[in-house]
Amino acid sequence: MQRFRYTKYQEQKEYDDYFSLFEKDKEVQRYVSFWKEKSYFIFMDNQFIGIFSLFPFYPQRMEIRRWILPELRNQGLGTEIAKDITDFAFSTFPECHEIISNIHYENKNSQKSIQKAGYILNQNEYEKRQELGEGTEYIPYVKKKTISSF
Repeated sequence: MQRFRYTKYQEQKEYDDYFSLFEKDKEVQRYVSFWKEKSYFIFMDNQFIGIFSLFPFYPQRMEIRRWILPELRNQGLGTEIAKDITDFAFSTFPECHEIISNIHYENKNSQKSIQKAGYILNQNEYEKRQELGEGTEYIPYVKKKTISSF
């Protein structure tokens, strides 16, 4: 039985109320408000617990961003959700072969959880950002589709 349930964003007051639970989190407001149509709500035991967004770069590559309610952080849910979202993305978008996750350099817990979910540092992208001096506040992680990801 699946532990998490996802619901795609729709223009409904109830869904906008979920966004308001993150009103103090500027990153959530910045990304999700701009990408609402790419956002999904995460439910566990019929309770809202977070949001994730899938950003397509091109058909073969997507980026995930995920946010869990502050009171539920540091309980291992981040790793479980990252694994589940990854499987969801690969099965929902079969043309996608690579998912990236850019994690803020100060967010050590999120970095650990994405690594536990099987993502690895995208060394080439990281070095490129260092050379250009752009986007260095985010650390790029990547997970490629494997046979077991289907």
